[in-house]
Order: sequence, then C-alpha cells, then structure tokens
Amino acid sequence: MKKNNKAVVIFAKPPIAGVAKTRLMPRLGAVGAAALHQKLFLRTLDNVHRPEQW
Repeated sequence: MKKNNKAVVIFAKPPIAGVAKTRLMPRLGAVGAAALHQKLFLRTLDNVHRPEQW
C-alpha cells in the first residue's frame, strides 16, 4: 500500500471580533468581519480536506 506523505499547514487567527479581518470592520462591523473570517477558514478546511484533490 502506498503511503500518502502530503501535508498542508494552515495558519489562521481565531475569529475574534475586533481582531480578525480588521480592514473589513468599517463595512461589516467587528462581529460581521469575525463571522466572515470563520466562514472563510471553514471553507479552506473543507477544500483542503477533500481527498479527491490529492
């Protein structure tokens, strides 16, 4: 059986209001920017975790 030696490292800030996506806060607010950050992070995890891409 072949071993899969591929790895991906994802660095991300926690989705804390007032900390994440600060440049979007004027338009989305602190909570909205943090919510967007969380959605984008979860999408990234989903995309990386799909085995058919490897």
